Amino acid sequence: MRPRALGCECDPSGAADCTSCRICEPHCPPRLDLARVVATSRRLGGVPTSHQGLFTATATLEALGAPSALGEWHATRPGVETGDDAVFFPGTAALMDPFFDREPEYAVGPHAALLLLNAAGLRPRVVGGTSGHDLWYQGYFEEFRALSERLVPLLEDALEATNGGPVICHSAEDAHALRDLHGINAVHLSQFLEGTDLGEGPAE
Repeated sequence: MRPRALGCECDPSGAADCTSCRICEPHCPPRLDLARVVATSRRLGGVPTSHQGLFTATATLEALGAPSALGEWHATRPGVETGDDAVFFPGTAALMDPFFDREPEYAVGPHAALLLLNAAGLRPRVVGGTSGHDLWYQGYFEEFRALSERLVPLLEDALEATNGGPVICHSAEDAHALRDLHGINAVHLSQFLEGTDLGEGPAE
């Protein structure tokens, strides 16, 4: 989908392929909720993605009350120091490894993020769970709301216990979902560490 002002007619059938870059919003009808249009189109069209089933099912189960324990993986990762200096949201990357029954690979991303935070002098509190990004953009609005009702209080409690500040996310998708869909103050790790002098770890 491209806006008329850029030379192409918007094709309604292309909504399912829209990446929600929002370039077209200034040229679209006023008050059009593009994100909801895209999500609804994908739900109706059943557009497949590489990890849609895994992440959607996980978030749906969590919304229904199933414990995900996604925050526990960091406990067995080497070299990580946790505490109450900040709040870190690892997302679902670590879930991929046990799901595909292989050696840790995706988990090294959030693990490295924790090590970087430690190098910046922070011992973060880890809050596990799914952000529901895939739920929303696949059109599962009711499941997303149920997930949000569980996730938001957990993050708010963690932020209060750590004296506020943004939730630090390993995934840009999670940062977007927490900030723009759940209304939680959240940033990507790269934004949080911008201009930070990475030292030798948390002070004793």
